Amino acid sequence: LLALEPEQVAVASTGIIGVQLPMETLLTGLDSLLRQPRAQDGVGAAEAIMTTDLVRKEVFLERQIGGTSVAIAGMAKGSGMIAPNMGTMLAYLALSVPVPQELLQELFAEACDASFNMVSVDSDTSTSDMALLFATGNQVLSFDRLDIRAPLAALVTEACVELAKMIARDGEGAEKLIEVRVRNATTLPEARRIALNIVNSPLVKTAVHGGDPNWGRIAMAVGKDPSVTVDPDRVDLFFGNEQVFRQGAPLPQARERVRKELAGPEVIITADLNLGAADAVAWGCDLTKRYVDINVDYS
Repeated sequence: LLALEPEQVAVASTGIIGVQLPMETLLTGLDSLLRQPRAQDGVGAAEAIMTTDLVRKEVFLERQIGGTSVAIAGMAKGSGMIAPNMGTMLAYLALSVPVPQELLQELFAEACDASFNMVSVDSDTSTSDMALLFATGNQVLSFDRLDIRAPLAALVTEACVELAKMIARDGEGAEKLIEVRVRNATTLPEARRIALNIVNSPLVKTAVHGGDPNWGRIAMAVGKDPSVTVDPDRVDLFFGNEQVFRQGAPLPQARERVRKELAGPEVIITADLNLGAADAVAWGCDLTKRYVDINVDYS
């Protein structure tokens, strides 16, 4: 159908574990699609891969890099069973410039570590996930220049982060996006583990859903992993711009102000460990009754 070699085709699917992809249905649909004039419809493709997603997830960014206009476009799907490594999610991105394969792999691995591997809806991973980055187009960049790699990496990472946040925001039953920022940890791996521990905590997720400024749940999640370095007497905790815990002591007077920070559709939680220089960000969503309703009837 596509006049390609088998190794040029990547087959991806999500769905109920153990149920095989209906290839005959897929091939019939592909044959029909290729006969239509809208076969290159990106919006239609983004909608076609949706399952329990409520909205399609697309991104388009363009930057001047090394005197060349470089664009990246992407789409993703994912709403439930979403957690690093990488959850029931699919993501496809394309750069408008050809990039050497080794460099492309490096850029994408870094981007995934900072985006798709830092997003969690329910802490469950899946047997089916995929993220692909294609480098196409005929524009030329000189990769011998030192000022090329950093902005190119930033562009790829920004696109992946935008898609990851869309996945978290559209989590099954979700009403609020949660962004967790860990600051000044001893190492980047530890910062990332702490951020994910916070965003994965059912108690944190339900507190956000209920607008409950319970800083104790954040403190619990910060210190629950014995493999990370935490000194409670140096930790600062924030909901949005409101500090609720300062180096070992709560700030009760902030409680009512914090309720306003929790009332909106996006909630930012910051844990500053004041130990090192490593920062990390993770994204998730609140836990609602709707999530339970969706998943008790899934199969």
